[in-house]
Amino acid sequence: MLPGLGLALLGLAVMDGVAAYGLWAVRHWGWTMAVTVLAAGIITNIPMSVSPLALVGVAGIILDFACLAYLSKSEVRKLFQPTK
Repeated sequence: MLPGLGLALLGLAVMDGVAAYGLWAVRHWGWTMAVTVLAAGIITNIPMSVSPLALVGVAGIILDFACLAYLSKSEVRKLFQPTK
């Protein structure tokens, strides 16, 4: 079970890195990748919010929602629109 969990976390870390590069380089796919990673972060933090580490899970969910709210602003979405 632990190797599978480690591989899943490694995959999420790689996705985080790709999303960060896409946002930094202002690529049109960076916004989509970042939203996908944030949604995955919310989903993975939900089970943690009922464990003894509840504060960490809830803080992660709040941070992910705050980042999603920022990325959903029209000015930010316009920045990441593909050029024609």
